[in-house]
Amino acid sequence: MPNTNLSLRQFRERVQQLVPDPKARPFVCNESPLNCELFIVGFNPPAQTDSPFWSYWSDASGFNKPYFLRDNSVKQGLMQPRGLRGRIEQLTEGFPLFPCLDTPICSTPTRTARGLAPNDLRTELFRYLLDTIRPTVVYVHGKEAVEYFRTLTGVDGFDSRLRLGTIGDYQFALRGTLNSLSRMSYEEVRKVRDEIQEFFYT
Repeated sequence: MPNTNLSLRQFRERVQQLVPDPKARPFVCNESPLNCELFIVGFNPPAQTDSPFWSYWSDASGFNKPYFLRDNSVKQGLMQPRGLRGRIEQLTEGFPLFPCLDTPICSTPTRTARGLAPNDLRTELFRYLLDTIRPTVVYVHGKEAVEYFRTLTGVDGFDSRLRLGTIGDYQFALRGTLNSLSRMSYEEVRKVRDEIQEFFYT
């Protein structure tokens, strides 16, 4: 269940300690990440905005996603999100009652996972987010991210259904696809969204 013990200021200070790099993009959400019940997890972010990540943050309200999406679209010369970001937004729009956190396992933006330097492969921040927020559902996309969760939870055979993931005393519903969202059709994204919706709304 989402964490209600931390203040947003305490949360922000801890994240900045774990990832001091201003180019890093540790997560995207609408307002408080501490309320998020769904994690959408890739391996690392594909691009960065021209503005520092924390320019979208307020200790009073959390992350300003509308401003982030606006700047992301302007940088790409688009009227609305496309590509990976467009698919993430299509996935999250199905959960108005269940806030979502889009977060990578590694926070350094590169065009591909192969572009990450050895020091960029650190996962302490992601584990902090997972262990602190404890979402109800985790959706993992991309072969690197799926392999990370295989090692972390012991779950194998990711397929078209939610499975039980366990880390210590923490249990959650886990869904994975070997394809990254960026390589999936919008129809495939909608099918994943429908599966997760069924879990939340039944």
